[in-house]
Amino acid sequence: MNSGRLSEYLLDADAVGNAKETADGHTIVYSRSGFPWTRPRYQGSAASQIWKYDLASHQSKPLRNNGFQHLWPNVLPSGDVLTVTVEEKTPSTGKVGVTIPKNVDNAKRTPNVYEVSDNGSAKRLTDCVGTGVRFLTASRDGKTMAYECDGDVYVGAVNGQAHKVAFTAVLDDKTTQQERVVLKDGVTVRASAQTEKPPSSPSEANFGASPPRKPRVRMRMTRPNSPSGPARTTSPFLHRMERQFSLSATVKALTGFIDLIWLPTPRPPSPR
Repeated sequence: MNSGRLSEYLLDADAVGNAKETADGHTIVYSRSGFPWTRPRYQGSAASQIWKYDLASHQSKPLRNNGFQHLWPNVLPSGDVLTVTVEEKTPSTGKVGVTIPKNVDNAKRTPNVYEVSDNGSAKRLTDCVGTGVRFLTASRDGKTMAYECDGDVYVGAVNGQAHKVAFTAVLDDKTTQQERVVLKDGVTVRASAQTEKPPSSPSEANFGASPPRKPRVRMRMTRPNSPSGPARTTSPFLHRMERQFSLSATVKALTGFIDLIWLPTPRPPSPR
């Protein structure tokens, strides 16, 4: 019965990860120690190593530990391991007073896919130069592998030529395609609000044209006669201040805003 209970197989003082079980179910391949994948060319005692753990004898042993990083290990059905590593150190620092020569990159210094056999020997399967291979993965049957190199995805046979995969996706524009422009010349503003004048030039027709302007509509609110006096114009929206307002529906040629104009109305004299 599968109870879901966890069982400890390996206890190590160093960090371990990327555990993969072999096809026969007798061995676990895992990574031990190591710098992050962002430093694939690191060379030193803290480089990522490939180890094997035997489930029958409960013993661990290194499969490949040569001071170079071994990233993204994948176990093939044959027992071999695919990993991303290098086989030659990239010069980075030199001795005091010694000038470092110009670095000429090659496939041995560039992180590439290698197939590591059970005796620890490795065979390079890719020939990338400059930008290394990342995010290596292999199919369960061990016939196909996929990886990323220089921003492109490659898929191919383990012992064959990989081909680039084309993707089609919808992306957002890097910059907005809209622009707010304030025109200060080239447009003639009509002076009359009651009549519509035909455009006098193409620029006025394109940029200065606006819908026909309607006459201003005046709205007045009154109250009936009262003992205190005759009817007067009033507005409840201005705390009973005697105002007359008009709403101009004229759309400006440039801004497109609506004008809201308040016009004070003189109070008629009260009869005495």
